[in-house]
Amino acid sequence: MRRSLSADDWVELGQSDLKQIGVSFSKQLTAEISHCSQQLWELHDTLTAVIGECIGVMVEMMHREHDRNLRDFYSRFILLNRLSLLDLSGETHDVLKEHKTLFETVRNSAYFSDTIAENVIHDDSLVVSSLEDGVLASCPLLLIDRYGKTDTSVQNSPNSNGTLSQWTCPNRRCAHINLSNVRRCPYCLMDPNPPSLHASPADMHRIISLLNLKYPALKVVALQSCANSMEKSLVVLASKVAQEISGHLQALKLQSRQNLRRISFLGHSVGALILRLAFRNPLLTPYTQFFHLFLSLNAPHCGVTFSKRSIDWGSRFLAFVNSSQLVDELLLKDDKNPRNTLLYRMSQNSDLSSFHYFYLFSSFQDTFVPFHSERIETNPAILLSEGVEGEVYQEMISSFWRQFRSEFCQTKVKKFDVYYDNLNFSLDSLIGKTAHTNILKDMQVIQMLLYKTEECFVEEE
Repeated sequence: MRRSLSADDWVELGQSDLKQIGVSFSKQLTAEISHCSQQLWELHDTLTAVIGECIGVMVEMMHREHDRNLRDFYSRFILLNRLSLLDLSGETHDVLKEHKTLFETVRNSAYFSDTIAENVIHDDSLVVSSLEDGVLASCPLLLIDRYGKTDTSVQNSPNSNGTLSQWTCPNRRCAHINLSNVRRCPYCLMDPNPPSLHASPADMHRIISLLNLKYPALKVVALQSCANSMEKSLVVLASKVAQEISGHLQALKLQSRQNLRRISFLGHSVGALILRLAFRNPLLTPYTQFFHLFLSLNAPHCGVTFSKRSIDWGSRFLAFVNSSQLVDELLLKDDKNPRNTLLYRMSQNSDLSSFHYFYLFSSFQDTFVPFHSERIETNPAILLSEGVEGEVYQEMISSFWRQFRSEFCQTKVKKFDVYYDNLNFSLDSLIGKTAHTNILKDMQVIQMLLYKTEECFVEEE
């Protein structure tokens, strides 16, 4: 017989059901809130991604517009000229005289002054912020000649005891001990780091930075092995560089686990000669097939012979006080027979025709290295000269370009000649060193050069 529930039982049962219903509703509400929260976070992620993409697109558009404005601005100061086979060696005309006349004509023309005065950068704040005050008052001119078939470094940091480090004057007749904050010896005015013979990887930091910004996928490495060793022979330095390059390439191959596609080299001054010698090292033979661009910046490919008298005396002075084998090699004095000298033997087989692109950068304002040596050309004075020195130089020029004139050679050759509109007067500018090193410092010239070498870095589709 079923027992009937009392009123208290009904109340207790109702409270129990209400608790269960409350727990059930609470769980359901928690689940719904969690689901809603998850949807909100997904929406947040989606919106963040969309906004990020929009910002990325806007930045890319601004970057392209900035790049286009800069390209348009610099293109107004770039002159183009096509070379023939004979023009490579400079035998058909006086290149130095023609370039000087051309630069002066353009510089003094109404077009140049109107272009400088014109607001060609419009409202591009990126360009405005990247240019210094008054920079539009002057701008370098760049002339491109194109040919193609279709231990004495000074340390300024204090020692561990807090005192400044010291250096000894390299002049053997002086040998005075100086503090590190003194750039030149006050007794004989000797610079411990002879101009153009001292090298530091930091010299290339502007070019490296712009290359990394313009081509993010590019792996750029500054070679370190030649730092503070520039008094040694080119052969010794080239051996060190070849080992360093080989080590970098092997490490890069292991890190990226990708096959090498292109290898390009950029060398300034004596550094370009060191690279040319390093290419002959057996360590780099397996990589020759990947050689793509060789860019030479103000390099004395034919030494410093037939240079201005002041530079010739300067070279002899450096050779006297430093006993540098490198200076002897640049003067073609490292052997009694000039045809046995290192630079002469290098000219007999340039080893550069394996590159797809061979570009030479020069400036006739650079009297630190002869203009004709930077461009690997001759000139009327050399052609009319009598004696062994002139004959040897002519043989070097002819031998160097012989491989490039072969019908099987597909290397594209360009010669860049820059005219600096406003060089501040100083001792360095007087001897031509300012124009010699300006390519490492002048952001305008570096950007112009990178714009005109884009074909070397475009990815093949």
